[in-house]
Amino acid sequence: MALLVHGLLAVLYVFSGTFDQLTDMLIFVSWIFYAMGALGVFVLRRTAPEEPRPYRVWGYPVVPALFIFFAAVYVVVTLLDSSRNALMGLLIVALGVPLYLYWRVAEQNHQ
Repeated sequence: MALLVHGLLAVLYVFSGTFDQLTDMLIFVSWIFYAMGALGVFVLRRTAPEEPRPYRVWGYPVVPALFIFFAAVYVVVTLLDSSRNALMGLLIVALGVPLYLYWRVAEQNHQ
């Protein structure tokens, strides 16, 4: 079902704008998630310090902090420079939240 919905959305996106608009939206939203992933390193180190760390982040805490800073700068600059595409990207992600919640509740009721 997810692949079907994803495929239909991809077709709609292709017909709705240029390839540059699509990539701008995708890259903008991706950098938000990249920054959140790096922020997760700090959160997990604080909330679960006793957990084993099979992979250590090189240069911690400077390297992930710099990454988060530059990702945030990119997001802000994109919001200022290409507001329409950035906001459309956020809208597309936001539209997925109700679907996620619906399927999460449906799956819990199914179990």
